[in-house]
Amino acid sequence: MNFRYLTGPDDPALADVFRIYHASFPPESREPDERLIQELRGEYRLPFKFLITSGAPSPSSGCIVPDEGEGVGGEGAKPAEDRASAERSPAAFARFAVLYSAEFAFLIHIAVDEPWRGQGIGTALLQRVLQDASPLPLLVEIDREGPVLEWYERQGFHVVSETYTQPAVRPETGPVRFALFAHGHIPDRSEMVVRFYQSVWELKPDHPFVREALGA
Repeated sequence: MNFRYLTGPDDPALADVFRIYHASFPPESREPDERLIQELRGEYRLPFKFLITSGAPSPSSGCIVPDEGEGVGGEGAKPAEDRASAERSPAAFARFAVLYSAEFAFLIHIAVDEPWRGQGIGTALLQRVLQDASPLPLLVEIDREGPVLEWYERQGFHVVSETYTQPAVRPETGPVRFALFAHGHIPDRSEMVVRFYQSVWELKPDHPFVREALGA
């Protein structure tokens, strides 16, 4: 399987990335499209980048995002013309930032397009993200319940905070309860929680979300 990064707002694959993005995440955990355009232009304070697949095996009746656990029932094999169209489009994307000064990487979104689910594409994409983030630990916000948590645990992720809250990402939505997980060694989990909130969300250690995530 091949991977590449989106080159900017004019990348022809961006429309498909937005389509997968909208289909895979609810509004309360999905920033406005304008934010992603800002990131692609290099105008946002965090260096988010978008890793996509380019070429994948034939789609089947799989039903999983990002791999084996998340999602609902699939549809069965697609017609040949649909498969040909899918092969010209990215099958999956990951949006993440490597924060060298903060000494961690942050995977905020990973998703697989519906026709390609259940074939290990999510796992392959995650492994490439881990490779590109190495040697830094990779942090991710995960739904506290459901199969996606089990999927991340199978990939070697471990809990940093079970009482983590993601701040609102849109004016019209509220904060979201998640768990904060990491892949890689975290010497001091409490210190990492504080550093994560400061670096990603610009929240001070005395903020209620930080205190709750620390169990204070």
